[in-house]
Amino acid sequence: MPEEIEWKERSGKRDLSYSIWHRKTGGRHLYSIDIDAVEYCLRCNEPLALIELAVDIGQEHKSTVVMANLAKKAGVPAYLVFYSKDASDSIQSFRVSQKYPQKTQERRMTPFEYQMFLCSLRYRHKCYKTAPSLMEDMLKSLAHFALALDEKREDVFVQAALHFLETWCPF
Repeated sequence: MPEEIEWKERSGKRDLSYSIWHRKTGGRHLYSIDIDAVEYCLRCNEPLALIELAVDIGQEHKSTVVMANLAKKAGVPAYLVFYSKDASDSIQSFRVSQKYPQKTQERRMTPFEYQMFLCSLRYRHKCYKTAPSLMEDMLKSLAHFALALDEKREDVFVQAALHFLETWCPF
């Protein structure tokens, strides 16, 4: 007899029609996962990373095996990201670990640090549609940002970081 499958939606906000149909139709013979996030380059539409997202309820593990296999085939990194929210559903913090190409220790991040992490996926990407002059401007912007970090000038750091984000990561 087939094992009992969990039918409950934890958040109460997601449509489960397809998920329920898939489980009932295939039982133990059809398996699938949902892909929570695919970060990609807006200029060339190439994928930059696969991300499994989950609300942080203190869990230490979530399966990422299939996502890591897919990331390997796509040639992109894969990450597991837990995020915590306050009572108004504003994101307060992140716990991030890489699952492919290497498994890394979990790192805690503020929302700003996580935004910078997502931007880093873009400036490491070699977009075939990015003109050399744009890359040069981007590198100058990063150099200014790095200089502010080295000098521990928080006012300049924040200003440089915001300029970088507005220019290169408009999301």
